Amino acid sequence: MASLYRAALRAERLAAARLLEAERERGGRHRRLYRLTRAGRGTLAQWLAEPTDDRPQIRSLGLLKLFFGHFARREDVVKLAQAQEAAHCERLSITGETEKRLLGQPARSHQLAALRVMRAMDKAAAAEWRRIGDEHREQKSYRRARASG
Repeated sequence: MASLYRAALRAERLAAARLLEAERERGGRHRRLYRLTRAGRGTLAQWLAEPTDDRPQIRSLGLLKLFFGHFARREDVVKLAQAQEAAHCERLSITGETEKRLLGQPARSHQLAALRVMRAMDKAAAAEWRRIGDEHREQKSYRRARASG
């Protein structure tokens, strides 16, 4: 919910800068609908013309817990791996449905390409979490590291 609130604030700022036009929905939930203005299209074109080599920013509590997994019980790492694998598989299912909707829409080819990159990352992550879970399940002895204090 917080991310929706932040997005709404950004949209309002863009509207205040006359890069977006806002229109209130007449029925239903009375949502605000935004449309790019001519100035907004120009600003967007400038932004799109700037190449970027940034890396994806991954904020994952699962990865943080795995990083400190040497302090955890083996079975807890296995449960973490199973939960993470399931989460990535669920996202694969959701993005798969979106991909089906975008297929055959030439105007959406770039959205489809971005979605496929995201799906490839989720597919790789699900497979790696599965491998981590299997590896920890199969270990005969698993000694927990002790925190030195």
